[in-house]
Amino acid sequence: SGVNRKVMLNGYIVIAKIVSVLSIAASLYVYNIWLCLIVLIAPMPTLWTSTIGEKLRLKFVKKNTKLARRINYFQKLMLSSSAGKEMKTLGLYDFFYGKWKELADEYTLKEKKMIRNRTMLEIANSFVINLSNVGSTVFAVVLMTMGQLSLGALGAVISLTGTLMKDSSQLLS
Repeated sequence: SGVNRKVMLNGYIVIAKIVSVLSIAASLYVYNIWLCLIVLIAPMPTLWTSTIGEKLRLKFVKKNTKLARRINYFQKLMLSSSAGKEMKTLGLYDFFYGKWKELADEYTLKEKKMIRNRTMLEIANSFVINLSNVGSTVFAVVLMTMGQLSLGALGAVISLTGTLMKDSSQLLS
């Protein structure tokens, strides 16, 4: 029941974000048709970085499955009560610990590299989203200076574009 409720709630949130994005797009269309194009541009950086980030994670998992299994094997072997006693009796515990430690260190380094790459993607995503937000604000100011927007409409457009960027990014992440 708790899982179903969470799935339903997430579904409602997605529907609410879609309605929000569409209504904001319609509102921007009223002000200027070019502002409506932000709907097409805004989600692109998030979609791109999410796709690449998931590809990196999948590649990491596929490439390191064997390594993770070996780490798991040595860990379970050292932690099991029957094998642990035999290893201590025969003096093999240091050998197995050394093997486990070597593999775990290798896996940790690879995982850190993957996390660093995904973090760099997220930084690039944030930069592009902020850049598009600034671009839309500059575009709205240019429209105001050309006489196509009033000062009050400028405030509304800036608020709407900010909300649109946030909602479309949350919708795709």
